[in-house]
Amino acid sequence: MRLDTRAFAFSVLSLSLVGQAMAAAPSARAKKVFRQGVRAYELARMDTAEVLLTRAMDMHPGWKTAAGFRAIVRWEQKDNEGARYDATQALGLKPKDAESFTARGLARVVMDMPDGAAEDFIRAAKKDPKHVPAYLGMAVTRGSQHMYEEALTNLNMALGKAPATAMAYVLRGRIREAMGENESASEDYTSVLRLNPGYTRAYFYRGRARVNLGDYARALDDINAYLARHPDSAEALYQRGSALYSLGELQAASRDMNKVISMEPGNGLAFANRGMVRDSMGDKAGALADMRKAMDLAPEKRAALRPQVDRLMAELGGEPEEAYEAEDRYEARRGTAREPERSTLERLGNIVRNKVSAQPDQETAVKPAQPRVMLAKAWEPSAERSEYRDSLAPEKRSRQKRPSRRRVMEESDPGYDHDEDRYRRNEESYQEDEGATSPIEYLGGFIREKIGPKERSDEDYEYEGRERVSRDYASDAESEAVREPRRGAVSRFSDFVRTKVRRMQNRDARGEVIFLH
Repeated sequence: MRLDTRAFAFSVLSLSLVGQAMAAAPSARAKKVFRQGVRAYELARMDTAEVLLTRAMDMHPGWKTAAGFRAIVRWEQKDNEGARYDATQALGLKPKDAESFTARGLARVVMDMPDGAAEDFIRAAKKDPKHVPAYLGMAVTRGSQHMYEEALTNLNMALGKAPATAMAYVLRGRIREAMGENESASEDYTSVLRLNPGYTRAYFYRGRARVNLGDYARALDDINAYLARHPDSAEALYQRGSALYSLGELQAASRDMNKVISMEPGNGLAFANRGMVRDSMGDKAGALADMRKAMDLAPEKRAALRPQVDRLMAELGGEPEEAYEAEDRYEARRGTAREPERSTLERLGNIVRNKVSAQPDQETAVKPAQPRVMLAKAWEPSAERSEYRDSLAPEKRSRQKRPSRRRVMEESDPGYDHDEDRYRRNEESYQEDEGATSPIEYLGGFIREKIGPKERSDEDYEYEGRERVSRDYASDAESEAVREPRRGAVSRFSDFVRTKVRRMQNRDARGEVIFLH
């Protein structure tokens, strides 16, 4: 019996490839552990979910789908560094099923890529309409985009498919809080605690919602239950301090705000609230200091803090204007004071107007040393330079460096002033422009007068055509296109400004502010 060596080699290669493919796929046990981790995430059991997903990744190293789910679990636990590490791995997925599409979508949520995440979740739901994590991920994505109604729709669909999904209640409570529906949010957090009493974060969420509702006594119970397990939570201490202040327990509120400020020295709202507590306790000077610090750290709250600061200054016998020193400190820290938003053309007009108004009288003023003018015309070689060059031996002309005009003039005239000469030549360059004596005055006068496009006659076009032909076609008689003649920087910039002015004139009908009058 004769053996076909080529068929045998092909069979061996096929078996090898199949073996590699089987080795590359996760084992049945790894998949089981992975799905247990996903279910733990749905039930808001974050610690268990992380342990199970980590175990699945240990059983199958480099499993990107498991990395995507572990990324969202770590993100919920405020482990942003670990979440981004896992998400970076999961972004390399090439999804084929609902789980892998969802995993990549969750990774994109962590990496703040909402559009791509939404696309992945939609494709996951098409692959498997019963895959609940796809709806949860879509809700998180739409919530980050402030599309709250669509987020609620996805969460309601998830609860319709799996009513015991505690994570759906968590997310729906957050969305309703963002929408100002604190009563409904409180009910959702109660449902979370009924389904999973170990999710202590729900106590903090419900306490925050109750503070917003004015139910301070029950809010304190919830926040204390959370602080019993997380005593170093600055956000929980802040909420408890607010509730204590509203209940009139000023000393306890002051202690909580002091802890928050020690943990977060840049928290402007904590300074503002401690200032209110000190004000109620009679410490006006301390309250004023905290209010000023709050204005410095949280400039967006100035409008709300100004009346309080003015009142404190008046009670302490100071001038109310001193309260705005915080604004000056804030602007100094930024480096420059903020100005209202203006268009590029408005800023250009103001710069030119200031430059023109700052120009001294050209007849009486002493001309100082002028810096190089960017729009100055090119300097032509003088006779002195040509004579110096011609005096050199022919063999040295190619090797000898051409002397500058400054050197030549200084050698020929001991009283030569280079800066004065350059200023004079720049002035002469613009004498031809109807009395303009400097580049700034030339440009400023052009903008102020709003010179529009010149009306041209047939003779003008005919003359320009002849001029272009005589200049451009002399070197290229075979060309069919008329090349634009060379123009200086001033001419090109003038065309640019003229176009901008025409656009501004066209905007007059819409009532926009124009800086030219």
